[in-house]
Amino acid sequence: MKFEDAGRAIDVEVAKLVQFLNKNVKPKTRQEAATLLRRAAQELSRLARNLEKAGR
Repeated sequence: MKFEDAGRAIDVEVAKLVQFLNKNVKPKTRQEAATLLRRAAQELSRLARNLEKAGR
């Protein structure tokens, strides 16, 4: 699987998660999930930077 394909797959799964949360989860839990997703995004960004540095 190419890195770009993995990114697309992640986007699809995140969209499914957001839809599920909006339909089935209480507001407080939704807020906690949003915080968790932001932290995950920050970590993915950090990992991407490390990959870029390693490729130089």
